[in-house]
Amino acid sequence: VTGWSLPQLIEELEHGRIKVPMFQRDYQWEKTKIVLLLNSIYLQYPIGTFFLWVAPPAYNTFIRSIDDIPSNFSDNGDQFQFILDGQQRLLSLFRTFRGLSSDGVDYKQICFNPARKEFKIPRLKSEKYNFPAHCLFDESMFKEIELQLDADSTRIADSWRQARKLMLEYPVSVVKTMNYEIDDVVEIFERINQAGKPLDIFDI
Repeated sequence: VTGWSLPQLIEELEHGRIKVPMFQRDYQWEKTKIVLLLNSIYLQYPIGTFFLWVAPPAYNTFIRSIDDIPSNFSDNGDQFQFILDGQQRLLSLFRTFRGLSSDGVDYKQICFNPARKEFKIPRLKSEKYNFPAHCLFDESMFKEIELQLDADSTRIADSWRQARKLMLEYPVSVVKTMNYEIDDVVEIFERINQAGKPLDIFDI
């Protein structure tokens, strides 16, 4: 699929058009790994492909319930798009750029520092120019910080504006598998995941 941006991918999940299937692993990423992902996006590095399975209505019971993910059914007709590969990345981006808290983790702690031009988890509250990453996606918060920075340093304000532009325009790689039944999809899922961390019998 061509033409998808990072905000569109997040909105697809937020609006219920992408679902997590029951056979996916639990969410496991730590904040340090999310920071690496965000800095890769900021530097315009590739972050891998997101694989989606466009499933027929018969599989609507395969949806995995996750507390901070909308539980409504898809508003895209009777189709369900399940994420086969990229769940950890997608949930990390969604929670960070919506400034959520989940399972005791406060994703608002992940910040962007326009003076240092990097995403980070601040060690000291007194450190200057650390702004929650979700402010880059929230237009009103973004502009409020932009005004503060313009009064302080044009260079740092320009870095703040550039970061928002890079995040909003970042192109994501999406591949959809269509018209497959569950046996084929499980085969795809096994092959993708066994290329990384081996699956145990329970996962399979």
